[in-house]
Amino acid sequence: MMNLSTPYPWLDLDIVERNIKTMAERLKKEGISYRPHIKTHKSVEIARMQLEMGAKGITCAKISEAMVMAEAGIKDILVAYPLVGADKMERLGKLMDIADVTVTVDNEVSAGQLNSLGKSRGMRIKTLIEIGAQNQRGGIFDDERLIEFAGKLRELPWLEVKGIFTYVGLRPDLKEPGKLEEFAMEEAELMAHNKKVLEDGGYEVEVVSAGSSATSMYAGLHGVITESRAGSCVFNDMNSVHLHTAETGDCALKIRASVVSTPKPGLATIDAGSKSLSSDTKPGQGYGYLVGFPDVELYKLNEEHGYLRFDEKKTEFQIGQQVDIIPNHACVIGNLHDDYFAFRNGEFEKIIHVDARGRNY
Repeated sequence: MMNLSTPYPWLDLDIVERNIKTMAERLKKEGISYRPHIKTHKSVEIARMQLEMGAKGITCAKISEAMVMAEAGIKDILVAYPLVGADKMERLGKLMDIADVTVTVDNEVSAGQLNSLGKSRGMRIKTLIEIGAQNQRGGIFDDERLIEFAGKLRELPWLEVKGIFTYVGLRPDLKEPGKLEEFAMEEAELMAHNKKVLEDGGYEVEVVSAGSSATSMYAGLHGVITESRAGSCVFNDMNSVHLHTAETGDCALKIRASVVSTPKPGLATIDAGSKSLSSDTKPGQGYGYLVGFPDVELYKLNEEHGYLRFDEKKTEFQIGQQVDIIPNHACVIGNLHDDYFAFRNGEFEKIIHVDARGRNY
């Protein structure tokens, strides 16, 4: 057993594999392709696990992230982010040299630049039109605008429009019973409507790309979604638990930390702060869930310190005691650490490198 120094992120490999298999089998049963978003883990090894268990390809947030995966031999990649600027086009061209790339687009500036890149490379660039959703992050919201934009894309000979894409985000009320299923149906109906608008206008829609880890729980209900980009389900986190899509026992990623001070009764300090944990918070729980201590609140973070608050009559911590924290948002953790320490049956097995750490451009 390695003598590991806290704080460090660790994975339960049995849970990781179970989580991947569960989502892959659920989507396969519904006839939906699995294209997981790898920004959750940023690891070539875990991406390969997902592909071996049924994923058809992967989704990346940025070109640099995609390049890491492509250089490792993973070729079927969706870059799900607006690409604008000469630097992005130059780097996208290099990625296209070694991978089968699809991109998303929602404006004429990006589309024109992509078309010019395709012409310079002598190859058509596969694109998905981004559909606007409730989070209002991007995309096209209006039917007339959608037809107009599709018409402009048709005039660009070096673009090959394959279908539509969206990310709906989440809402605070989704933890209430039945709300998530309703929300998933709203997502599907949004895509069904836009697919029909395009098809009625004479455009073919082969790909309908949607589905967060949460909404992918119900991705097959409508029958319109063709591929899911579920990402965080590979680990699960307290967001998943609060949405009732997972239990704490389904959370594969934890941060192990040590108690380094007990300055007052009812207070303790751990050695994991904002450089180790997500800044996302939950009411009454704070910055993460302490496994085995549901009434303890991780109420504050400094860079290197985490502050615990609890009822001293019920709970006591000792200096040097180690605790495990399930993060509220797993997708942030990989970008804060070089490696995951992987365990199986409570025994250390190996280090899994975070290959795309810092690849945020």
